[in-house]
Amino acid sequence: MNKPAIYFSMINAVADLPELHNLSDAGAGLGLMGYTPANNTEMIVTGRDITPLPGIIPQPLLTNNAITPALLVHSLLQLLCRNGYEVHMRVYNIDLPVTPDLPPSLHQLDSVQQWHCDCDEIEALVNDVMLHNLQQEANGNNISLIGECGVGSTLFSSLWFSLLMGEEVPVSGSTKASHKLEYKRQVINQRRREVLGSGITPSTESLLCQSGWHDSFQKTVSGLLQGLMTQDHANPVWLAGGLMFVAPWLMHCHQNPLRLAQYRQRFQQVTTRWVYTDTGQGQLLLTFIKDNIEIRTPVVNFSASRHPCVELYEQGLVVEGCGLGGCLYLAEYLGFSSEQIIAVIDEFVDEHFSLFDVSGNKAL
Repeated sequence: MNKPAIYFSMINAVADLPELHNLSDAGAGLGLMGYTPANNTEMIVTGRDITPLPGIIPQPLLTNNAITPALLVHSLLQLLCRNGYEVHMRVYNIDLPVTPDLPPSLHQLDSVQQWHCDCDEIEALVNDVMLHNLQQEANGNNISLIGECGVGSTLFSSLWFSLLMGEEVPVSGSTKASHKLEYKRQVINQRRREVLGSGITPSTESLLCQSGWHDSFQKTVSGLLQGLMTQDHANPVWLAGGLMFVAPWLMHCHQNPLRLAQYRQRFQQVTTRWVYTDTGQGQLLLTFIKDNIEIRTPVVNFSASRHPCVELYEQGLVVEGCGLGGCLYLAEYLGFSSEQIIAVIDEFVDEHFSLFDVSGNKAL
């Protein structure tokens, strides 16, 4: 039997939020948050950042001393390529202030394509490009995996979940800093009060009509999920991410059991187990999600890595990003062992550290 071709899509977006650097750790700080999707995409495709951050000396690790999930995704895609799988990457840049620099000479996948759009062009990108590409991918023995780098988008996911559940939900995202989480909670509650005070019934359509109640990522995913329901796919589309995919999914299916059943047949959430073991999420929210959607998670344990910067994932300092959980699950689905997965991750982390002339191995 022929091996399936892997189509890995990445949706890149940066929420238009004032003080974004005080809400998220998914970036290098004030004025630099918009570089994150570009750098992550460059890392996935080439194994390194290409676009420099103004005024910043490159560092091998994130500020919490973990390795970027983008490098781990790169290593997993290389594992597939080495073992005879075709891997094609499609990048959708939604109103990015900085777009990825992907020189063809540095590509390490079978093909790489990227598209760009402004906020007012999202509908056209979804309908004319993304849905067209995904319909093509549905032909034959292919696997479609959609990852995300949505900086600041968990704020709007939390807002939508609070409206779905009728109560405040614990804030989540890239940061563990208490002052950022508190500020994020205040912003979410302010916007929740705006929605409830407007007199509207919260729905996908009503929330997408007001700019302060959604971001470009949720607008993109909402249109994409609804459009995919009109297509025929032999296999479910894998949504490789955390709550940012789930909020539009459940909002569109709210109080519609038939539609929810149809979505469960068409989509699967493939994500890390850390997303749903994060104590900050709140048990009621996790139960609500697990009761409504099918979740697939990998079993590999990062404690087996030689690198503390990888092992930190097991402590919940990074729970998801760039489709990492989906790529881990995909590797296991295709038959790769935990030992093979950890070995290739350690290999590429070694190579990454060599660029900085440092070692990241555990002390003997």
